Amino acid sequence: MPLFQLSTNLSRADFPQHFHEDLTLILGKLLNKNPRVSKLPSEILPTNVCSELDLSQHILVCICTDQFLTCGGTTEACAFGNLASIGNFAGKDNDAYVQVVSEFIHEKLGIQDSRFTLFLSDYPSNEVGFHGMTIDSFRRKSQTAPAA
Repeated sequence: MPLFQLSTNLSRADFPQHFHEDLTLILGKLLNKNPRVSKLPSEILPTNVCSELDLSQHILVCICTDQFLTCGGTTEACAFGNLASIGNFAGKDNDAYVQVVSEFIHEKLGIQDSRFTLFLSDYPSNEVGFHGMTIDSFRRKSQTAPAA
């Protein structure tokens, strides 16, 4: 259940159409949450690919616009994000995650990478809830469910 939260001083009107869908596609690819898409963290997909793939339904994207944010003492366009997931941020791919998300934010919103900070949060499965239980419990219940 990956979660991406973005806070920015840009207004809602500054966001292109399909921003959420495009971002979901890239995050699904990066975090390999869509088994039909190979993990290629250095590639950013064009926006027209969104309709061609069946994305994971469990990636959450939350955008907070019109925030009172400053970066380096100025109110020029800036943002910070938090990308949270279970078991994805061991270290070796972290630079690629940051690079791809930063490039996407720059391409779609015009925010320079020097004015965008991304926090990576790796949560244990017993600290994330889904379907009224932790992911740990959900997985155990799914493994013990009788086959149809």
